[in-house]
Amino acid sequence: MPRSILSHHTQTNPTNLQKLTDCKHIRGKRVWVRANMDIPVIHGRIAADTKFRLEQNVATLRWLIRKKARVVLLGHRGRPHGRARAALSLQPLLPIIRRLLPNTPVIMHEGVWYKKGRMTSHTEIFLDSLAPGSVGVLENIRFIPEEEANDASFAQTVAQWCDVYVQDAFSVCHRVEASTVRIPRATHAVAGYGLERELRNLQKYLTCPRKPYVVVVGGVKISTKLSLLKHILTQADDVLLGGALANTMLQARGVAIGQSITEPDMARKLRARKFSGQQLHLPLDVIVAKKNSAYHRLRSCAVGNVQKDEVILDLGPETVIFYGMILAQARTIVWNGPMGFFEDKRFAKGTNAIAKKIGAAKAVTIVGGGETVAAISRRRQISKMTVVSSGGGALLAWLEGKPLPGIRVLEKRGKKYGAESKQ
Repeated sequence: MPRSILSHHTQTNPTNLQKLTDCKHIRGKRVWVRANMDIPVIHGRIAADTKFRLEQNVATLRWLIRKKARVVLLGHRGRPHGRARAALSLQPLLPIIRRLLPNTPVIMHEGVWYKKGRMTSHTEIFLDSLAPGSVGVLENIRFIPEEEANDASFAQTVAQWCDVYVQDAFSVCHRVEASTVRIPRATHAVAGYGLERELRNLQKYLTCPRKPYVVVVGGVKISTKLSLLKHILTQADDVLLGGALANTMLQARGVAIGQSITEPDMARKLRARKFSGQQLHLPLDVIVAKKNSAYHRLRSCAVGNVQKDEVILDLGPETVIFYGMILAQARTIVWNGPMGFFEDKRFAKGTNAIAKKIGAAKAVTIVGGGETVAAISRRRQISKMTVVSSGGGALLAWLEGKPLPGIRVLEKRGKKYGAESKQ
């Protein structure tokens, strides 16, 4: 029987949370919903392979609309660092929200809605005017500096206009921000259906993962995933690395990587710590190009044969075969991070091949992270995955065993309300 590896995650058990269905007499109440809205917009259009985040909030929104709540939709896009930026407005998301919620009035509040320590008068009018069964969308919460500062006064102001607060964005639950921690503490906070489903799936499939358990990790920075790798190496049967993250590991082992993207300081730390393990696998061969040639002169070579003026951009064919053999034997697979510079189609072959092999595996398959989900969507593999997580950083934090602040605050509220209900 598989050994439990996530006993320290008992605090994330969905049964410990105050739930949406625990809310009684919600008709006409003002219900704020923290949703997954961090969706890229390119030339004014939303890519089809990125809509899944919003779709995961639909069950929560439809339930509230049926109950005739006055719904206030809250979310962010990108990292505006507390300043209003037109390129990161939530306005382009309105058409898809309206398509997901047909026959429901969806109204957008334009402009920053909190300034100089108070809700703007225009916002107060907007919130007062919301009718039962309608949805009001507030502008990007990260336009407000108090959000990322986890400001208590900001949270108290929001709480005055909020009867119930629904956390339905697993993707931000690893962050300590006003919308994940302070506001839930200041009002009656519950978990939405999307958040419940994510936690239930993680508990179900990863508390005692079926063996062999394989974790695929890609992306750019190993510094953001080093503690995860240390933890995973004590749990997984195989860990497959790709992307620029793998470059740093190769550099730490003294392998020539030319002018590839890397983290030299991290390479020195890894070398000093002799970071390794039999189950840790690195690329055998790679696709490279001359750095100053607009990547026109491509070739495949063994990892030790990268020239000084070349950069690594993708997995090589031998690596794809090798990784594929390991994935074919797996019973549980977790994947986060692309295997190369997949934004350029010429260097997406490795990522696409891994997506296809994971989709074909006879295993429980869990994928997370915006770029990873985009990759499996482009290869039409989403329906073949067991779990598609809305979280990137949140999923990694959960895998590492870190407590998620946005979940813990809901647990405390859940226990408090549960205790009150018995009195």
